[in-house]
Amino acid sequence: MFESIKISFIIICFVTGKLVIIVAYYRITGIPFLDVFYISRCLSPSSLIFNIVYFKSNNFDGFANHFIWQIQDIGIFFGFNYFSYHDLSSLTKIINKNHFYLASKSILNMRIIARTPRFIIREFKTDEKHNYLSLFEDEEVTIHLPKRTEEEHRRLFQETLHEYAENSLCGRWVMFTGDDTECIGMCLLRHFEGSNDKMELGYVLHKKYWGQGIASEMARIMIDHAFQKTGARQVVAVTTFGNISSQRVLEKAGFKRMGNYTRAGEEAAFFSLEQS
Repeated sequence: MFESIKISFIIICFVTGKLVIIVAYYRITGIPFLDVFYISRCLSPSSLIFNIVYFKSNNFDGFANHFIWQIQDIGIFFGFNYFSYHDLSSLTKIINKNHFYLASKSILNMRIIARTPRFIIREFKTDEKHNYLSLFEDEEVTIHLPKRTEEEHRRLFQETLHEYAENSLCGRWVMFTGDDTECIGMCLLRHFEGSNDKMELGYVLHKKYWGQGIASEMARIMIDHAFQKTGARQVVAVTTFGNISSQRVLEKAGFKRMGNYTRAGEEAAFFSLEQS
């Protein structure tokens, strides 16, 4: 009788513990719960904990390789030869074949540049081309931007993804609402005239987010990123003469008007901020 109670207690503790780990795995990784359930059927509680640790530390190669190692063991035990893969692209095939979910390396390794109560600045995901293109659909939004065709914007989006793969400290980043559900706009930092110690700031916001102080807050974040992460000693910005709103944003962020600048044969207002 006592032995039965003891065994039942151990089973209850094991099941409860694994459920807690499964919920933690789901909440931390963001993988859909049903897929986490499938994964948990193949991995032990300790393996799930290891994967959580890898994920939290942004060690996505460790996350994936540990997952493959576990699946390999299961495959060897059951005689599944197709489990003998060692790279992320093969991992995606394994997971798709077994109804598991795991994003590609570019999505898993998505870098968050900054997070505030109101918005997130992060890298674009590979499936967010529509968010990028939507920024250039409203003529009132693009009136002060360089004129580009849709094909040119598509090409720039692909170039942006390639820059992420190179772990660049500058680039184009998407801005989403704090809950990461709605696109606010995009901001960018790029080397100015090929200089390593000068960064150029740029941005575009959907019209519904104008006049809320988001641009000024973003500009200050980008300035800090440029000075602290890229080694830049000066951040500059170029606007059309008629873009008074953006000029006010820059001045609020600490920029000073430094005359004019000619780009693509057209003169524009030039702003600069040097590291103090």
